[in-house]
Amino acid sequence: MPLKRLFLPAFFHYGIGFHDAVYRTTYYDEPESIEGPKIFATWHGRMVCFLKIKPRKKLNVLISKSNDGDIITHALQKLGFKVIRGSASRGGMLAIKGMLDVLTAGENVAFTVDGPRGPIYDVKLGIIKLAQTSGAPIIPVVPVTGTRIIFPTWDKFYGPLAFSHIKMHYGKPFYINTDASEAEQEQKRIELKEYMIQFTREAEKLSNTLTKDLLLN
Repeated sequence: MPLKRLFLPAFFHYGIGFHDAVYRTTYYDEPESIEGPKIFATWHGRMVCFLKIKPRKKLNVLISKSNDGDIITHALQKLGFKVIRGSASRGGMLAIKGMLDVLTAGENVAFTVDGPRGPIYDVKLGIIKLAQTSGAPIIPVVPVTGTRIIFPTWDKFYGPLAFSHIKMHYGKPFYINTDASEAEQEQKRIELKEYMIQFTREAEKLSNTLTKDLLLN
C-alpha cells in the first residue's frame, strides 16, 4: 500500500485533534480587504498544510465520495470546516451546484486546482467556471514548511512533520468576467496556472525551502 494511503487516513483519524497544537503558523498577505465570498485555490499535495488557512468560518471544502473521504470529512468538521461531498468523477455536477449555493449564500469554498488526479501543478478549468458563474474572486494559497516529507505520489504529497512552522502565503485575487468566452476562460486558466507556479517558487524561496522535488519546471 502506498505511504500516502497509509499516512493520510491515519493522520485525519488520529492526529487531527492535535493539528492546531503541533503546527506554528505565520500568515502573509491575508485578503482581509476583499469583501464577499471567495474561492481559495491551492495544490492537491499541500492539503494538510492548507488546513491552517484563515478564516475557517464559513469555509466549505470539497471532499471526494470515498471511504477515505468519510474519514477526512469527519475530521474537517471537527476543525470547524464545512464539507461538500463530490469530485470530478463522482457526484461532480452535484458538487459544483453545492459550491455555487454556498458562494451565493456568502460563504467561501476551497479548491485543489490540480486534483483529484492531476497532472501535478496543472490548473483545471472547473475553478475558472466556478469563479465566472459565481462572480467570486479566486485567491491562491501556497502553504510552505521546511520540515516535511515529500511522498512519491502524483501530487508530491507534502507531509509536514510535527511542530513544523507552516507559512501561509496568500496571492493576488483573480476575477473572471461573467460573460467570458470559452477562449477567455482558457486564457484565464493558463494565467492562473502560470501565476500559481511562479508564486509557489517565490514562497519557497522566501522560506528558504526550495527543493528539486517540487517539480516546478
